[in-house]
Amino acid sequence: MTGDEMERAIEFLIQNQAKFDALLERNAKQIAETDRQLQLTAETLSEFIRIVTNTIQALNESQSRMDERLTRNDERLGERLAQNDERFNERIAELDRKFTERTAQTDERLNRLAELVERHIREGRDASP
Repeated sequence: MTGDEMERAIEFLIQNQAKFDALLERNAKQIAETDRQLQLTAETLSEFIRIVTNTIQALNESQSRMDERLTRNDERLGERLAQNDERFNERIAELDRKFTERTAQTDERLNRLAELVERHIREGRDASP
């Protein structure tokens, strides 16, 4: 190899080394930027997880309170229904008693009317010639 060829080869190697160094520097910057973005993403994701966790806890607490309220309302409604049933049954019993009394009075009056009609019919026959 001649001196010129050697110089060209060295120049070629130096240029390629310079390109390689520039590419390496660009790659290092890209890696640093990717690391920064990954760090931001990790921080954002951590914050998101914290918010979701807090929201789920708040929803669980709210659901527990709602369940307690519904249970209390169910108990009160059950008590009121039982009271209404009791009053309704008492009222039905009272109406049934009055109906029985009035039916008995009506039967008694019908019996008296039947006796009166029968007596009238008998007296009418006895008075016939």
